[in-house]
Amino acid sequence: MIVGPLPLADVDKVWPQIAVWMDEACKRGRGSMTAWEIYQSCRNGSMLLFLVWLDDEIKAAIPCRVQTVPGGTSLYVVAIGGTEMKRWLPELYEFEWPKALGIKFVDFEGRKGLERIKGAKVVRQVYRKEL
Repeated sequence: MIVGPLPLADVDKVWPQIAVWMDEACKRGRGSMTAWEIYQSCRNGSMLLFLVWLDDEIKAAIPCRVQTVPGGTSLYVVAIGGTEMKRWLPELYEFEWPKALGIKFVDFEGRKGLERIKGAKVVRQVYRKEL
């Protein structure tokens, strides 16, 4: 498995392949962004779009924000979407791939099941009340 950032100039070329994955991830995770907002943020450079390559094919997309936080630099994972997830997700969750960029922390939000990621701890919680 290879994980790396996509050059900004290539976002429009790859997006048609990953758009459904991002839409599904946004709906499943009930996050604060839509796939369209993620696409625009990746296009304008306010987010990095990481791709997971396996068997010479793109298997997943991971839009992220790089943030300065107390104690270092954080990669905030906005969404994870792809195909054949059982083949690459456990290795992805080891988070070796951001280290090459000098990232000290990885932040993500999502369902309660993400607590199973080794070494992950809750640092904040997001609550929503329907009006």
